[in-house]
Amino acid sequence: MGAGPSEAVESLPHSLSAVPFAAVSPSRRDRVGIAAIGLLAVAYVLPFSGLGWNQGAHYAQIEALSHGTGRVDAYRWQSGDLALYHGHYYSTKAPGVAFLGEPFYLLFRATGLLGLVSRHTPSAWAAAQVVIWALAVCVVVVASAALLLTVRSVAERGLGTLVLPFSTVLFSHVPSGAFAFGAFALVARFGDASPSRRRLALAGVLAGFGVCVEYTLAIVCAVLALYVVAAAGDRLQRLGAYLAGAALGVSPLLIYDRLVYGSFTHVSYANAIGASGGRRFVGENARGLFGVSVPHLTTAFSLLFDSRGLLVTAPVLALGVVGLVLMARSGLRAETLACGGILLAFLVLNAGYFLPFGGAAPGPRLLVPALPFFAPPLALAYRRFPAATLMLALASALVLLCATATKPMLGSGDTSVWATDLGKGAMRETVLAAAGVRGLAGAAPFLLAALAACAVLVLAVPQVPLPPRALVLPAVALALWIGVAAAADNAAGAGWRAVALAAGAAILAACAPLALAPARSRLHRAPAATLSA
Repeated sequence: MGAGPSEAVESLPHSLSAVPFAAVSPSRRDRVGIAAIGLLAVAYVLPFSGLGWNQGAHYAQIEALSHGTGRVDAYRWQSGDLALYHGHYYSTKAPGVAFLGEPFYLLFRATGLLGLVSRHTPSAWAAAQVVIWALAVCVVVVASAALLLTVRSVAERGLGTLVLPFSTVLFSHVPSGAFAFGAFALVARFGDASPSRRRLALAGVLAGFGVCVEYTLAIVCAVLALYVVAAAGDRLQRLGAYLAGAALGVSPLLIYDRLVYGSFTHVSYANAIGASGGRRFVGENARGLFGVSVPHLTTAFSLLFDSRGLLVTAPVLALGVVGLVLMARSGLRAETLACGGILLAFLVLNAGYFLPFGGAAPGPRLLVPALPFFAPPLALAYRRFPAATLMLALASALVLLCATATKPMLGSGDTSVWATDLGKGAMRETVLAAAGVRGLAGAAPFLLAALAACAVLVLAVPQVPLPPRALVLPAVALALWIGVAAAADNAAGAGWRAVALAAGAAILAACAPLALAPARSRLHRAPAATLSA
């Protein structure tokens, strides 16, 4: 028998802000949660973004908008993610990131920072990388912190999923995920009374603007509309408030399309330029609906279980699936359908996309906007299986921490690159590279900040009795994950180093909570006055 609706309601509303800290007073919980998020924000700021096609396309769009146009003809050298429309080049990206970044770019220009960067860098390419890093800090890191503040219940998600690597680059995935989950947090009931029309309208604004940031968030918009209608009483009034907000939120996109392309319905992803046999052509995504056709089961399997698959690089999400079952059994069926429906819809959409992993990436990056919807089910999974959830979260965090610190944007499934580069000390450049500090020394502040965030989160977890039999499930879960990772890495030809990375992460994840147990015990016995001193 599962927990009753009242018991689930008692835990889940708190889970949106506090589940791992359920045994700690609210004031302590807030301080610990904010400290962990602050450490994560510091970690996110440090890696250098670089200049790839995706970031270059967003940056070109920001530069063009600063001159009152959407045409990126003058900046097309920065990216290959371009569309050719009526003889001019445009970024293929939704303009939301440009909308968010434009005020900061104009501020950089007005204060002379752009000129300063240009004078002190050897090339336009190097200058663009510096400005992209600054914009990523202002837009993506802030969005990631806002997202984690919304889902403090499992704040380790910011380390233990693809949210980590994509919080350090100027991609749209993390900001769009923040808008999507922010909208859900405003409309979520979890057994309580329906939110006010004002909250519903604000949720609509967030969901609608999320579509401006990433087109696929139209899925979230639609699912949340159904969720709003599902509650009893005043359905039309509530739906009207939500849809009015959504219309307002999406209006910047419609206005942009009308001014730039001459049509409210034109999508920037149309007329995308592709390459084949050394030649460029228009219509890369002409198959199906903007590159999405009939989904394939084998592709869906790869998205989950490939060497870069979602459940291989972030095994804690497997317990998110278990948590969905627990939510449904607890009587929270509407919330289960909303979270599960969004997650499933994104998986099906990407299983039909011609580039399911989104090109060079540490995993299926196009699923990132949906990952926050694992937070409520993971909260219940933690409540039911605390040790297994914590250890799998730490293992996930360690793998993706290694990926982010070395070479996150893989063009193949050979994840052994992460372990190889870590062993060689061939680390991703951080802001310390400006002072000539590279390699392991340059990456050390990033690694220390991220590991400190892990430690704070482990310390904050309430004391749970761990008799020997309670460790059987975590041990089985970690062993199963290592086996799945080994099979996936073998199929991808990744070699023993990738398996060693998973095994090492599993061992550290199993040992960390036990090693920190004395400190956790002191923290939970300490009076609030001591902690606030």
